[in-house]
Amino acid sequence: MKNRFCQYAVVAGMGIVFFAYYQFQSPYLETDGYYHSKMAYLMRESGWIQSFKWAHCSFWRDRFSDKEWLFHVYLIPFTLFPNVMTGAKIGIVLLASGVLVSFLPLCG
Repeated sequence: MKNRFCQYAVVAGMGIVFFAYYQFQSPYLETDGYYHSKMAYLMRESGWIQSFKWAHCSFWRDRFSDKEWLFHVYLIPFTLFPNVMTGAKIGIVLLASGVLVSFLPLCG
């Protein structure tokens, strides 16, 4: 039991270091990452988003559906950081490390 916990802790630690190294290579977020962090921020400030008025030339103008709603809900606590981009990066590092750890039981 203790050995298994150590394996999970080591894989999680390595994942955090690996993903943080690549995530923090740039102080900026790419376009999609910025959209997700901004949407989480807007959800925190305004609640449930029913329409996406910022997309004037898109079909989202009339028929908005947030297919990444659960991901945006996950990112909401990370928008409390003074810098929303840094908070989003930390959230992504933790999520990616969790996904990596979830594959450990498949390895034996």
